[in-house]
Amino acid sequence: SSSERVVDPKRIKRILANRQSAQRSRVRKLKYISELERSVSSLQAEVSVLSPRVAFMDHQRLLLTADNSVLKQRIAALAHDKIFKDAHQEALKNEIDELRKKMYYQQNV
Repeated sequence: SSSERVVDPKRIKRILANRQSAQRSRVRKLKYISELERSVSSLQAEVSVLSPRVAFMDHQRLLLTADNSVLKQRIAALAHDKIFKDAHQEALKNEIDELRKKMYYQQNV
């Protein structure tokens, strides 16, 4: 009966090998989980350090964007002013040329 049951040594060896393999697998899994937890802690610390820096940089970006807008408006105003001054200078040159022609004509008549 049960006490007389014949135990196959190969089967026992396979069962023990499977148990050892399962134990190694559990140990590997625990090490992996532990490493993931350390990684999470490290990344959380990094986030807590970088978050204020990101907020500061974002604020700086907003300030620089506003400055850039002001400078672009100033450039546009100066460009408009230059166009006006160039046209005025051209008109003065033309007037000088006309006056020189009149003066030359009066001297040679």
